[in-house]
Amino acid sequence: AKDFSGFVAMMRGFGLPCPSFMAFSGLFCLFAGCTCFITAVPVLMEWGSEFLLMFLIAATYFGHYKPWKETGTRGHFLMMMKNLSIAGACLMTIGFVVPEIGKEGGPLGLHGALGSVGVFLGKIYDLFRPYSYTFKYTGIFFFVLIFIMSFLNHVRDFKGFVVMMSNFGLPFPTVFAAGGLGCLFGGCCCMLTGEPALMMWGAGLLIIFLIFSTYFGHFKPWRETG
Repeated sequence: AKDFSGFVAMMRGFGLPCPSFMAFSGLFCLFAGCTCFITAVPVLMEWGSEFLLMFLIAATYFGHYKPWKETGTRGHFLMMMKNLSIAGACLMTIGFVVPEIGKEGGPLGLHGALGSVGVFLGKIYDLFRPYSYTFKYTGIFFFVLIFIMSFLNHVRDFKGFVVMMSNFGLPFPTVFAAGGLGCLFGGCCCMLTGEPALMMWGAGLLIIFLIFSTYFGHFKPWRETG
């Protein structure tokens, strides 16, 4: 939004028609998606997830997949995987909140705020509710895929992973490397069960890994080099 003209130029560079409209649509999806999501109201979180998915699909395809196919740049591949993980979180959210829609009062849990439209939409959700597990498990898989790939990559080159820990200035680098792999493996396994209690433990393990990897692998180098 701060550089809307630059965003429009980006859409034009992607070869999209009506670049101003496309740029505005992208900003709308981001704003509406974030606004709906942070309400914590199930039906609004589901709508927010869909807005964010629309943005992610377009941004990933035009901004990273096409350039990656043309150049094979590793940075674009990593961004695709990160976006796929975020998209997985959105799908996971849909899978978890759809069964909860309507429990707080009214057909959509909005206490009848949408009137007959809400009743109509509530019937549609009733049709999709039995299939919510499909969104949940698909989302979980997409979410953890980047962690699985990281685990396999570091297992394959464990010595290099130990050297990385040593370069970070950590004591007992072998222990830290093994601990990182343990967090990745345990976190992914717990998340893939789809059971809320185990997913909470899995999320905790992945958060521990992310805190260390982000601080030592990205924040400190960024602070030093900009």
